[in-house]
Amino acid sequence: MINQIPTRGNFPLMSNKRLTLGKIIRSYKARATKYIHDAGYTEFCWQSRFYDQIIRNNKELENIREYIVNNPMQWYNDEENPALKRDQ
Repeated sequence: MINQIPTRGNFPLMSNKRLTLGKIIRSYKARATKYIHDAGYTEFCWQSRFYDQIIRNNKELENIREYIVNNPMQWYNDEENPALKRDQ
């Protein structure tokens, strides 16, 4: 919605001037998306939802690290992979 409001005037959604993690992430994603689209990858989009988790111990940290390393390999079999949908 931030990209759908006028550039001048009152911004009720942005009235809180405090810098928050959410604002940092939103700014990063907006800038990254612009660079990616400008580079010609116009179909790029972010995952619509994400899962936040507090890491409470070394075992949880290790599990998350393992997931990060291994998860990209799962993309080739993921039903959401557009390349897989084209091959069907």
